Amino acid sequence: MSMKKRAALAQMDYADVAGLQVDYDNAVFTRLAGARGRSAGTDFDCFAPFGGRRRCCVADNGTVSACYGDTGYTEDGSIGQVMVRQPKFYYRVEPLLLSAASTGTGYVLHRANYYVSASPKPGFRLHPAFYGANGAPVDSIFLSAYEASYYDASLGGYFSDGADSDAAIDPTVDRLCSLPGKKPISGAVKALTCDAAEEVAAARGAGWHVETVKTCAANQLLMMVEYGCMNLQNALGKGVSSISDLSGANCASLTGATAALGNASGAAADTVNEKRGVLTTYTEDGKTSVSYRGMENPWGNIWKLLHGMSFHGSGASAFGEIFIADDLSFTAGKHTGNYVSAGLTLPQPNGYFSAAGYGAPTYDWLLAPGQTGEHNALSVDDYVSGTSNLSGSRVPVYGGRWSYGDRNGPFSLGASIRVDYSGSGMGCRLVYFPAGQQ
Repeated sequence: MSMKKRAALAQMDYADVAGLQVDYDNAVFTRLAGARGRSAGTDFDCFAPFGGRRRCCVADNGTVSACYGDTGYTEDGSIGQVMVRQPKFYYRVEPLLLSAASTGTGYVLHRANYYVSASPKPGFRLHPAFYGANGAPVDSIFLSAYEASYYDASLGGYFSDGADSDAAIDPTVDRLCSLPGKKPISGAVKALTCDAAEEVAAARGAGWHVETVKTCAANQLLMMVEYGCMNLQNALGKGVSSISDLSGANCASLTGATAALGNASGAAADTVNEKRGVLTTYTEDGKTSVSYRGMENPWGNIWKLLHGMSFHGSGASAFGEIFIADDLSFTAGKHTGNYVSAGLTLPQPNGYFSAAGYGAPTYDWLLAPGQTGEHNALSVDDYVSGTSNLSGSRVPVYGGRWSYGDRNGPFSLGASIRVDYSGSGMGCRLVYFPAGQQ
């Protein structure tokens, strides 16, 4: 295998920058710049992208009603959806050692440096998650605190796959929600395709969408830099990953188990699981929800759809070439027009994410797999599956689900979902973009 080593780069020694070097080949993670000597948690509160995160209640028009700890803050939905305000940040990726991908386009990263900064620095760019609908930058975005539940106006309440049978999706009156104590919506009953989910998310008003690949990548980068690793199950907890399946059923646990954690990271004391109306409370690791700085279940519990990315192949492109939407206009499976090639092909066969891919430099923020391999708990160790020698288009899901075990994780990627597919193990999240600054 031919290796390409990049020229030595100037060391990033800014005290206000958090960095991490990842040696994928040897599963070695080294803290850089202002992150040296720090541990995850309060040590990182001094960096605004981390310490500035807050759970907030956001009205449909984008008004922030209250944040966690404020007088009047409540998560009952009366003052808005429970979201996580993420301050903008700048990033830099330095590929140090790479080799050409074995199939298709792009490279495999063997060693790279990743940096996060609250302010612009030489060679840093604003992370692409922080651009609004008009293409202008925003000071913050709002990630959903909880996996999306579904308010069904015809029922006058929240839809449960285990108890309700109304298959209709009506974006004129129905809404995706981010609230505690609800059953995450799936495609078990309703035809919750990627485009259908986006339609019901956008029905809340301007700026509301299904979680995008760019916002997901921003959260992934923050987690790995703060925890100094990419196997987040080892760092934070297994999450809801070892609940037994019930054929054809959405077996996801209810949202809200981490409500008491507020803005903190950690595992819930207990989590209520629901299977076709039967509730069971669990307290052991592998059956309890985790939260990263206010975002519950960034992996596990239920697969999460991502918009703004598609995989496309012509029969000899491994799991497909990656295409990224260059704005907030989304169509599942698209690979033309505003969907631009990231210069990277997903590797095959199915296996554990063992090294990141690297395509066009414009998309160096994309933490997609460039190589898969065997189980290795010291490395990334999140599972990647797709359609071999893909012919046609697929859409992504990430994070795994209730029964996926050690294969779960924030970098776990399902790349075999047909554009028209809707299934019991597949849900989504909300994201809100304020109007951009002109």
